Amino acid sequence: APTGLVLTANQQSADATLVTLGDGTARRIPVGEGPHEAAIGADGTWGVVTVYGTRETRGTQLALVDLARGTVVRHVSLAPYT
Repeated sequence: APTGLVLTANQQSADATLVTLGDGTARRIPVGEGPHEAAIGADGTWGVVTVYGTRETRGTQLALVDLARGTVVRHVSLAPYT
């Protein structure tokens, strides 16, 4: 059976989905407007989601996700970069 995690960014719903491959469960995690890319660190502890914002309000953040808890623990500002 497959093991591990998959983290996807969901642009329209302003969240990310964390899928546990072993049992097929999925959890939605609010991350901010316009998430675009998602990545999981090599040790499987942390995930990062880019927060692009909208055309009207450009995003300048990365959402740091604690994968064990399935929550955003902080946003990292990249301002002034969008």
